[in-house]
Amino acid sequence: MENLTSEELIERANEFAVSVIDAVEKYSPEAAQLALEVGRIEAIQEVVLCVVLILGSTLAFFMSKGLMKIAVKKEAEREERSLASDAEIGATVGSIISGAISLILFVCFIFNLINVPAWVGMWHPEVYLAHRLVFGG
Repeated sequence: MENLTSEELIERANEFAVSVIDAVEKYSPEAAQLALEVGRIEAIQEVVLCVVLILGSTLAFFMSKGLMKIAVKKEAEREERSLASDAEIGATVGSIISGAISLILFVCFIFNLINVPAWVGMWHPEVYLAHRLVFGG
């Protein structure tokens, strides 16, 4: 494959998108409109996934925080030199697991947040579809 500058790559992507849309409109205007609406829905779906990920991450974070408060409370109630209770161990382990889940969901949220074609695709589905055709996905 030849080395292309970003401007050349963008120009080729635009030409490709225009040729695909022209071919589709030539054969069926309804199909072109349907393709654009499907592209818009797919883009919105990716943005909604972003919102769900941040909500899940926030929920897991507060769950982790609440479990840690329970663990600290149980530790304060424990007599000196006695073993940790099951409730204390469970709260600590639950806090660690929910914290890890929160972190994983947050990282997924960040990667979805920087998905520029999905954000642009809500208003310009033709750009989103061209991106999908050129780069796959």
